Amino acid sequence: MEDIEELLLIKEVDKTKPWIDKFTEIRKFANIKESTLRQDIQRLRVFLNYCYNTLEKEPDELQFDDFIKFFKYLEDERKISVSTQDHYYKLLSVFYRILFLPNRDEYEKFKEYCKELGKFKRKEVEHFDELTPEEVNEIIKHILRSNSATKVRDALIIRLTYDTGARIGEILNLKLKDCDFKKGIFKFRDTKGREVRLTVCAIDTLKALKHYMDYYMKSKKSEDYLFQNKNGGKVGYYWIRKVFNRTVNELVGKGIIPKNKRITLHSLRHGRVVDLLNKGYGVDIVGDYVGHKDIKTTMVYAHSNSRKMKLLKQIQKDLDKGTK
Repeated sequence: MEDIEELLLIKEVDKTKPWIDKFTEIRKFANIKESTLRQDIQRLRVFLNYCYNTLEKEPDELQFDDFIKFFKYLEDERKISVSTQDHYYKLLSVFYRILFLPNRDEYEKFKEYCKELGKFKRKEVEHFDELTPEEVNEIIKHILRSNSATKVRDALIIRLTYDTGARIGEILNLKLKDCDFKKGIFKFRDTKGREVRLTVCAIDTLKALKHYMDYYMKSKKSEDYLFQNKNGGKVGYYWIRKVFNRTVNELVGKGIIPKNKRITLHSLRHGRVVDLLNKGYGVDIVGDYVGHKDIKTTMVYAHSNSRKMKLLKQIQKDLDKGTK
């Protein structure tokens, strides 16, 4: 007689686990960023559950029509946005490719069909205008003159983002162990390209940081974040975006920042890149400083319309000098 407890206990078999484990193992070998892998696994689980619960098929048994049904399910039932559907589209492409599934051709047929329809078409990257040093100063002054209890910290986040040309997420992830306050050097570890990158800040920014640490920081252990919320944790991205957008909108209303400029937090990074290029630093040096994985990305900034206009004006001045 079998163990009575073993017979009576409800047994649940997670059919998705072997697929997820295999996918995870291969992606970890490829050094995929942990946060990216977590998102991929979450989406993969949605796909696998649909395979088993709705289609009642293994993922390696799916046909062309099944993929259409899945993406219709994402759109009609889960009400998922087009951009998120695109993430699923790319994820499944990777899933079928790296696991060498026998029905990979079926997904390739689906991809070709989507291309014909113009679905998941790679959209042109929306470009935002850079902020000039003068405009950055106006933003910082406006924040410091507000009644916010966190105005010094928030203004410092803006200034350090501009100085380093870093992504806002990289700034918010900085820990004290990553900061050399004697030399003004900052080490970014959790970067988009997964590489450790060194950047610097101005001497005045460094002095302001030391003032902030002396009077505003709750905890100063090596593992603590440089920019802390009221509980000593990391400052939220949505908070600093709210502060930045509100400040920019108020400055636009006063006519200090032109209405036709498309400004986001990324405009700080954009402005730093353009400023360095205008000062004569090589494209490769600038790209390395701000952490561009591909030099083509830096070249986009090098060919920005505002920079072209400045170059045209300079060429015109040089031409005028030559004719006198």
